[in-house]
Amino acid sequence: MNLVINDASVAVLASLFLGLVLAAAAIPKLRHPDEFQGVVTNYRLLPSFLVTPFARLLPLVELVCAVALQITPAREMAAWTATGLFIMFAVAIAINV
Repeated sequence: MNLVINDASVAVLASLFLGLVLAAAAIPKLRHPDEFQGVVTNYRLLPSFLVTPFARLLPLVELVCAVALQITPAREMAAWTATGLFIMFAVAIAINV
């Protein structure tokens, strides 16, 4: 049995996976915004006046990116945005470890 995988199917599967990861990250942040704001505060990476706007905006960016990954014309921009988000998360974790 030959399994044929073309570039389009790989892109769709990768987009679905990344979309699920981003949505799974965004939903708890949206459900418990005060708790997430506390997490952002505890990282101590942002000045205090930026903590609240960042904590409110990040889950929305994650959710929009998750949806945009499923829309073919927006997929490339959403993929670059997701890349930036994942790099930002990795740097934040590395600084705090």
